[in-house]
Amino acid sequence: MKKNLKRLVLIAASALLITGCNNSSTTSSDTTSDTTTNSSPVTPQPEKYKISVTVSSGITYKLSTEYAEAGEEVTLTITSVGEGISIKSVVLNGNQELVGNDDKTIYKFTMPDQSARIVISLSISGDVVIEGDIVASLTLDPVTGIYCAKNVKAEGSKAYSKFNYVIASGSGKTTLDCVDLDETRSFGNVEICHEKEYALQVANGYTYDFYYNPNVIETPCYIQRVKVDVLPTDVSSLSNLLIVSPSVRSEYSVYPTGLVGMHYRVSDKTTNDVITKEMDYKLYEDNKSFATIVDTFDPDNVDPMYVYKHYDKENNLYTVVDTYQKFEGNKLSNDDRYRLNYNDNAAHSAHLETIDGDDYGYRFKINSRYAERNVKTFAHMPNYFLERDIMYSYRVGYSTDSGLSMYDISIVPTETENGFNVALNTTQEYSTTAGSSVNKAIKYTVSMSFLSTGAMTSLNYKQTTFTDAEWDFKAHTPKTGVKGTIVKTIVASYTYGNPHTGDIEFGDFNLDDYFVSEFNNLQFFDPKIQNEEAKQAGKSMIGLSKDFYILDNEGEFSPFVVNKNCYSPSTALDLWQYGPETSSDTSVIAKEPNDLYYQMSAVNIGTSNVTFSSHVEGVGPKVIIPIEVVATSQLRSFYLTAIDTECLATEATITAGGIYQFNMNQSPKDAPLKYKAVSGDESVVKVVSAENAPIIKFDTTMANITTNTDVKVTIEAEYETYEYDGQIKSYSPTVFTIHVLPAAVDPVGKWVASGEGYPDTYVLFTDEVYNAETGTKKGIIHDNYVPKDSNGNSAESFIDEFYFEYIFSNGTVKAKLYNLSITSMDSSYLPSEFILDFTYVPSSDMYGVFLAYYEYDPDYEDYWYSCILGDLGSDGYLEGNSMESARYLGLTRAS
Repeated sequence: MKKNLKRLVLIAASALLITGCNNSSTTSSDTTSDTTTNSSPVTPQPEKYKISVTVSSGITYKLSTEYAEAGEEVTLTITSVGEGISIKSVVLNGNQELVGNDDKTIYKFTMPDQSARIVISLSISGDVVIEGDIVASLTLDPVTGIYCAKNVKAEGSKAYSKFNYVIASGSGKTTLDCVDLDETRSFGNVEICHEKEYALQVANGYTYDFYYNPNVIETPCYIQRVKVDVLPTDVSSLSNLLIVSPSVRSEYSVYPTGLVGMHYRVSDKTTNDVITKEMDYKLYEDNKSFATIVDTFDPDNVDPMYVYKHYDKENNLYTVVDTYQKFEGNKLSNDDRYRLNYNDNAAHSAHLETIDGDDYGYRFKINSRYAERNVKTFAHMPNYFLERDIMYSYRVGYSTDSGLSMYDISIVPTETENGFNVALNTTQEYSTTAGSSVNKAIKYTVSMSFLSTGAMTSLNYKQTTFTDAEWDFKAHTPKTGVKGTIVKTIVASYTYGNPHTGDIEFGDFNLDDYFVSEFNNLQFFDPKIQNEEAKQAGKSMIGLSKDFYILDNEGEFSPFVVNKNCYSPSTALDLWQYGPETSSDTSVIAKEPNDLYYQMSAVNIGTSNVTFSSHVEGVGPKVIIPIEVVATSQLRSFYLTAIDTECLATEATITAGGIYQFNMNQSPKDAPLKYKAVSGDESVVKVVSAENAPIIKFDTTMANITTNTDVKVTIEAEYETYEYDGQIKSYSPTVFTIHVLPAAVDPVGKWVASGEGYPDTYVLFTDEVYNAETGTKKGIIHDNYVPKDSNGNSAESFIDEFYFEYIFSNGTVKAKLYNLSITSMDSSYLPSEFILDFTYVPSSDMYGVFLAYYEYDPDYEDYWYSCILGDLGSDGYLEGNSMESARYLGLTRAS
């Protein structure tokens, strides 16, 4: 497959202008002429190319011409420059910087033999500025010490404005990255910009305030939308208001500034008019919030659920109680080992230490700004679930549903004194002619109110269904006098202002009910080794190699707690925060490198007194328990699981020139992980990890091989003995077979493709440095593309060039595009929308190249991939950008 791009533009007629990503252009003309003895030859007309200019707001310009022939002189004149703004650079086609006259108002250049794209970069004076598609200088507030640029409009024909925060630093400037944005204080459509020149982007059609706090080290920047300038009239602009979080770190729980309350109610009227869910949330002074939720979806569990949050800044402590859900699957609500993945979906309580800095990797600490954000946000993302409830009323992607025969949506905004309202009315029809099993229609009636900032104040939603007998499929309306069946209604309201004062209205909620105050006969046992008499005696016994921590259940996990209610009060939900803190005999019970947090392991036979406590210093009770360790399961074998590359249980394929790691696993899992790995040929494969390590590493950097080579790695250990045919035997040592492939050859040089459709296609790897810091070099893909007409005949050929940076390391090539000059496709595609990959085949001394374009199609709400070089394979799809199904185009070194 080649050039099978979705919405690909091919030249099929003469004199058709195509503009590439870098605005390179070409024209095609029919040069054949019908001549007679009395006719004169037709003189080909000179080809003219388009000139385009990209510039931020803040200056105006004019061109001497919009189209020019190759070699013609073109003049760009800057006619006005805003206050404080200066021109930083004027670049032609991404690589030629133009030099202006003394006052930088006139720039002249010679037209190249292609289209010309001029990019004008601007600077603005000030200690802190915004540069890019929008420019602004931030002013220091002497009272707060925070820089701010207020009422900055983001506008233009594009969906987003791209920009950077730039800070004056000594004699130079520092450009901040997207990680410097504090999403917990931001409100609006703020996203990461995936272009090399810019870090962030905001949606156009809105006014923003930009902030920079020099007193905050990690995330000094934040952005707040303060006005909706273009009211929503379509799905895209409405979605910008419904999805209320910036997506810089995919943080959803970020809500408008000043939100202090929310109430919503969902009613299910399919069978009877009942409230299926109701929630009330309030933010209080002193960084406290409280929410009450009633969910009658489960008729056996209709008691109110609570979410309490408090950030105690003085004592650096964040407290949360969340009784929203009891379980997720078979995971236990007080199971420390599994809790990390589902804290938001199971009932829990916690005291967490607040810290300044990254809290990634900590289970019992939280970044102080996240603690403050959590207090101010709702429990369990109600806005997210509200949006899911109403998504069929506005999401265009669902117009592709099977059986949907008609889809009509109307979005009408109306300005109000303090903001605006939006009336959303949608009709969906399902008919048998479109593949539906039943004829029906659905009407959605939604009204929403917003502040001028785009913060929602109210939502009223109604979903009504109509049967085949109730709906006129020709007129697309209900039949006369028919009201249909109301399926669901939603009512939501939001309040803004100052936090609520006074005491929280707790009702039946009591904070002390959810935290452990005392342990009662905490005991561990292993049913494989401990009898009922030992249990009754309260003797804690676990097997050798057992890791242990507290569980609130006699489940099938290891370890096991004898008494289910081993603490008081029984309603406490913070048991998961308790674990083994110290061991009196670390030769028997100790914290090993692969243990989680305060988890410990039984490493030898014997008895040790283990102290259990909360993971947060100074919180909750402590208890000391003597635990006896005895031997249980013994080792039978070892096996590998993948980390750096795929593998089988006892086989792995790696390439010479690198270091590769795999998970080391023992069978059975509760046997000791104690072993020594011995390589059969250290000149090819050397084991460089420590003995007994949970991750084993194979080093092939010294391997000097030209053919595929197998090396045996023997895993020496004390294997379990067993009786067979009257004899005592032991399991044989595990032997891994490591298949080592020769490293790829240095790719520097020209590699050519062969076959129909590739008359002059090649890849050139150069020694020219692209980025000195990363060590990457430059490369070019030259693609001579010859399309076929409707009769299968070759049409006019096109020359596309793709410029990539690459690094050759550990016998592999890693590459990505940084620019391109194309004539065979639409001009709207960017280098970030391409996948480029190289592979080497030692047996044939060939490189393979795969180059594909991808885009997100909102109609199908999924990505589409189309190949330029190579093939997508039989399924025609790259799931999750996986290259497993891709077929590479073979390249041989040019002679």
